[in-house]
Parts: sequence; C-alpha cells; structure tokens
Amino acid sequence: MKKAAGYIITIILLINFICIHTVQPVLAADTENYTVRIGLVSTYGDVNSITIKNSSVVMGYETDGSFVENMTLNSTDGFTVVPDNSYCYGSVMVYDSYEAVISVLSGFKTGSEYLIPAVQGNGAYRIYISADSAVTAATLAASLEAEGKVKFEAVANEAKYRMKMTWSEGSLLIDVDSSNLYPQFMAGSVNEAGVRVIDLGERQYRGRMEIGRFGGSANLTAVSVVNMEDYLYGVIACEMVPSWELEALKAQAVCARSYAYAIDKRNVVFGADNGYALYDTTRSQVYKGYGFETEKTNQAVDETRGQMIYYRENVVKAFFYSTSGGHTANCEDVWDVPLTYFRGVADNTELHQEKAPWIAVRTKGEIASALSEDGINIGTINGFSTQIRSESGRIYQLKVNGSNGTTLLLKENISSTFSLPSTKVKIIKYGDVPDRVVVQGDDETVEKQISTSYIISGNGNIAMADSSLEQYIVISDDNLTNFPKTSPADADTFYFAGMGYGHGVGLSQSGAQSLALQGYDYEYIIHHYYNKVEIR
Repeated sequence: MKKAAGYIITIILLINFICIHTVQPVLAADTENYTVRIGLVSTYGDVNSITIKNSSVVMGYETDGSFVENMTLNSTDGFTVVPDNSYCYGSVMVYDSYEAVISVLSGFKTGSEYLIPAVQGNGAYRIYISADSAVTAATLAASLEAEGKVKFEAVANEAKYRMKMTWSEGSLLIDVDSSNLYPQFMAGSVNEAGVRVIDLGERQYRGRMEIGRFGGSANLTAVSVVNMEDYLYGVIACEMVPSWELEALKAQAVCARSYAYAIDKRNVVFGADNGYALYDTTRSQVYKGYGFETEKTNQAVDETRGQMIYYRENVVKAFFYSTSGGHTANCEDVWDVPLTYFRGVADNTELHQEKAPWIAVRTKGEIASALSEDGINIGTINGFSTQIRSESGRIYQLKVNGSNGTTLLLKENISSTFSLPSTKVKIIKYGDVPDRVVVQGDDETVEKQISTSYIISGNGNIAMADSSLEQYIVISDDNLTNFPKTSPADADTFYFAGMGYGHGVGLSQSGAQSLALQGYDYEYIIHHYYNKVEIR
C-alpha cells in the first residue's frame, strides 16, 4: 500500500458465495469416526437414472453407525438404478441372500420374465412378481401358488420408494418403506492411491453411496455417506482457492468441520423420507468429491483433524462466506437471533479477493417485476429510502416508493428480491452527484470528488478508473467504503453499488487469506471472526 497526499486509497477485488441458514449450536461429541450424509443434489439430485461405473461394488447396510456388508456384485458395464413403479407381489418366504433367491428362480418356467429378486430395507430377500398391471401380477401369483411353486402376497410397501438396479449379470428390486434406510454401495477394490472411490461418472466420491427416492420422490438422489475428514477433503478445495495460504485453508477446514457437524448432528434420524441433512451446494457447503481434492487442501484438513469451534460446551455452526466488504455483520443484522460469538468486526485488511466491487443495474420495470414475484404491487417505482443501516454498512430496512404506495423490505429480503450479492450496498439514482471523500493532508483538509482523480491501488499502480461503473474503495480504521464513480444516465435506471459477497456473518474467506498473507495462523484468523470461542 502507498501513501499519497496524506491519505490512503485502495481498490479492492472481491469474491463469491454462500449460505442461507438458521442459527443454533449443538452439543459436542467425539468425531474421530463420525460419518456424515450429503445429498448430491447439484449433479445427482432428482434424476431418473444413476449409474455406478465401478466394476465391483459391495452392498450393505448401515447399522448403529457401522457398515455391515451384505454381498459383492460384479459387472462389466456398471450398475444402473432407476425408479420402479410396477405392480408387485412378494413371496411369503423370506431368504437370507440374493444367491438363495437366484437358486429358487432357476426352477421357474411359468412367468419367469416377471420374476425378480428383491431386497427389503432390513437386508431380507424375497421373490417378487413385477408387472405393468395389478391384474397381471395377481393372476401370476395365483397361478404359481396353484402349481405349488411359491406362495405370494400383495406387497405392503408403497411403490413410491421402490427402485430397480440392473447390471450385465443380473437385476434387483430395492423395496423399502419410509422407516428404512436404503442399501449402500462401496467400491469393491481400492484405486492406485489405495482409496475406495465410488465412480458416478461425472464425479467420484470416497466412502459409500446411498441412492434413494427420498420422501417418496418420483426420481432419485444420490447420498454420499463418508467419514467427516474424508468429506472435508472434497469441501475445502471447492470452498477456497486451493493455492491460497495454508493457514487460511486450515481456518476454513475448522469452520467447515464445525458447520457440518452442527448441521448433521441435529438430524441424526434418517430414513427413506429424510435421507440427508447436508447438501453439496452453497445451501450447506460446496462438495464435489475425490476428483477435486488437492494435496494442499488435504494437508489443511489433516493438520486440523478433529478440531472444531466451541462456544462453552457447544459446537458452533460456523457460518462463512466469500467476502465481507470491509466489515462483518452481527448475526441479528442478517437473521433474528443475537449470538455472542457472531459479532461484527472491522475487516479492513480484506485486500485479496477474487471479484471486484459490484454494481447491479436495475430498471424500474425490473424492480417492479421482482417485487411482483413476491406478491408486492406498488405500481411504478419512484425511488428508495434507506430506513436503517447496520454498523457494518449493510441495509437493515429499505423503503421502496411506488405510484400506488410503499413497501418495506427487511434484511436478507433485500438481497434476494433484487438478486444482490450482499446488502452492503448504496442505491444511486439519476441526477445523484457522485460521493465526495474527505482528503486529509499535512496542511489542510479538503473534500474532493474522486471520480476524476488518479487512484493508487493496493499493488502500487496509479491509474484512473477504466469504466463508468467502477467504484473506489477507501480504507478507514473500522470499514471499507465504496464510492461509485457515476450516476445513471436516465431516470428509468438505478445503480445498486455494493461490496461483499454473502451474508457477512462469521468468517470471510477472502479476509482469512488476507490475514494469512500477513503471517497470522489459523487460530488467530478464527478468533478474529468468531467472538469468545475456543478451538478444541
């Protein structure tokens, strides 16, 4: 950073992210062998077919937190799972293995094309009649029973949970009810790195894979069932820039571990109606699995193994986001509940971001349309007035004035309604005079409109702004402040000139990188963003 005429001005680059959450700590527990469940909704959610590409898989069930192997399946072309909505009758006789069912089926000739092995949620196997109509299924059941083959009964389970798995050497119906867990699949062998990886084609994952029609969905969702530390390998490289400083990556690892544990621990009762509490998107934290891991991000996980953030005896749901824009937010400024460990702090060292301060251009028509989608109709938009702004510079209440009345938007509704990266924003209308900054020199203090000034950036370069939509960012002791260069050219347009990406509560990923570059370790970084917490 350089000094010029007694004042310091720098241009900041900003970044992206993240979550919408509720806030609540959970009691601590041992996480050495803790398993989490992640819905792979970004790529393998609500789809009509999922294929496991492995040539060999071990199928089994999770019992009291442990995986119990049931059988090994081999295939030359992988294993494809699809929803099944056929009409079914099941054998009264229950068998203890897939092979036992296959042995019995080998003696059938009548109706063999309708007969298929089926496994139920407890690992019990039955012979199923699977047909396109209830009449066909019932008729065949009666015929086989009359021949003295097998006694059948109508299947009690609702078809909305049923799936069919096929592979080159066989097929299997998977039939559970709402209280059961679906079977899980683990790679039958390790890869060249000695890791068991389930291959779903576009992405690969450590641990086990569960596929189900959760909630009785018409389609399928894959759920990654994996050890916490292995899960974090696939998170940190996606949430942070993998080449960033190790201490910043370690801070992210501790936060991500705390967040995942807090979310998952509150949702320990699973079944076919509720298969996962974590998502592989920014709704929780981004998770793309084994193929995205890097040596450095894995090192960050390993060097913080098991460490989480605590407030007293509770694990903190350690919120994080991309960029604070110069000051983090109090929890109650974004959501409703004030919490001791989520206090806003000055973040004026946040100088190493990936994205620039932003200006969203919105016309009166676009604004009216956005409000209308939320059920708000106030006619032609006349303007805005900020009612309350928090100490971090975020808008807490915003009044929108229209030809047919006004509406008051609160907190996060402001960013969601107008699709803004954050609420640390200024609204500029036609005719507004660009902001003026106070410049303090050795001999005098003057006000100056900086839109025509030369700016010294953080890397020492001197230049004028290249675009009318650029902003200048001024560093003060307690914040970073944005100064838009121009106002809109017509009365139909508004500029939303903002800083920051994300809700602003907890750790700023960009700020963590800035502090790490200054030599601070991950524990200092965490204590900077979370108040009165412990790492243990």
